[in-house]
This record gives sequence, C-alpha cells and structure tokens, in this order.
Amino acid sequence: MIKDLVKIIGIISFFTAIGYALTYPYEVKFNGTDDIVLIEDYSNYNSLDQIINHPKLQNSILYITVWEPLKNVPVWFGRKDYEKRIEELTLKLAEKNEKDLQQRKKDSAQLNHLTNGKTTLVKDIIKFENYVSGLNSLYDNYNDKNVKIVFVDYPNTDSNRKADDIRKWKKTIQQYQIKGYHFLASPKLITDIREHIKAKDAKLFFPYRILVNTGEQYINYNAPAVILEQETLYKNLDILLNKENYDDTLSR
Repeated sequence: MIKDLVKIIGIISFFTAIGYALTYPYEVKFNGTDDIVLIEDYSNYNSLDQIINHPKLQNSILYITVWEPLKNVPVWFGRKDYEKRIEELTLKLAEKNEKDLQQRKKDSAQLNHLTNGKTTLVKDIIKFENYVSGLNSLYDNYNDKNVKIVFVDYPNTDSNRKADDIRKWKKTIQQYQIKGYHFLASPKLITDIREHIKAKDAKLFFPYRILVNTGEQYINYNAPAVILEQETLYKNLDILLNKENYDDTLSR
C-alpha cells in the first residue's frame, strides 16, 4: 500500500512538473496590455515619493493600493474601516429611501452583521475576486478622467525577487486582469510606505489605500475602500477632479 501511495505521489509530481514547464514561458512572457502597465524594475523605487513622482503619473490623481496579491486571499480591513462602514450604512438607512428595497435589505443585513460582530457576510463581500472587481470598476469609471489606478505589489517572500516571484506576480495580474499601473515592490519600498502610514493612521495591515493629487500636494493615507466605501471614494474623486475645497469636504 505504501509503495502504491509513493507511486501515485510520484505520478502527480511528474505531471505537475510537466505542467509547470509548459506554462512557465507563457506566464513570464506577459508584459501587460493597454490597461495593465507592469513596472518590475523594483530596484529603482525605494520610497513612496519615487512612486508618486514617476513620469507616467505626473499631474494626475492617484489611487494607490499597497497589498500582497500573490497570496490571493480575502482582503481584510481594520477596525477603522468597519467603523466607517457602520457609520455610512447607518446614515444611508436613516434616509428611508424606499426606491430600492432589495439594496436596502442588503445594507440592513450588512449593518446587522457588522454591529453584532458577525463578519461572515463581510468576508463574502471582500474576498479577493470581489475586491479586484471593485478596483477594475474604479478603473473603468475614472481612467479617462485623469485618475490613475496604481498598485504597489508586494510578493512578501524571502527569494529576493527571483524569477519565479516575477512569474507568479505576472500570472496573478494576468489571471484576474487587474487594470492599472503595477509596481513590483522591494522590501525597502514597503518599509518606507509603512512608516508613512504608521505616522498618519497607525494602520498595521494590508491593504493600504492612498489617495494623491500630484498637482495640488494633497495626500490621504487612509483613502476610502473600493468595496465598503465605494460611494464615498467616488465622491472624493469627483471633488478632486472638480478642484473644490477638498480640505473641508473630503472624507479622511
């Protein structure tokens, strides 16, 4: 029986290796599309300022997501994010808008789960695929309005950016068609960004969300999320685009 088990494991390993060998060249060859820009020379970017000052991002509004896409796991939010979502839902339901009863039921159910500490529904909402869908919707709605969707992608491995890390990075982006500018992050870049975040909002976990207006020297280190706070995010972007007095208006 043990021999049979070893034989089965050997066969599985053999075909896994064959599959890897066949797909590796295809995955590594991916260099982006018109909607997906890959910037993999991580050695040139060791600070948030270097990202913001990239030539392709100048005179634009940037929505920057710092995360670990290779893990392909549900995207968790901190307590502040949940508190903001509870406040948003409470205000929305207080308006007693009866036009969309189905949406009102969903909002009410989500509020009940959040306020009672039952996050099952929220986990379903913010799993990786849905988070990516929200980011791509943001891209589709604002890409032609001078809003750049930027990703700082941190593989978080000990391999020092070996070729396989780059392959996995490209594979994830291609598989989920994550639109925007992708910077493959070095540990130095992540350390610099964490220092900025810690100084401003003390948020410990990914994803970090940073909203920047490069032409107006505006930066928000705890920008609204694309899933839990989509309405607020879109409103803030419209304010920035219309050059209103965002110091007094924007939600932070």
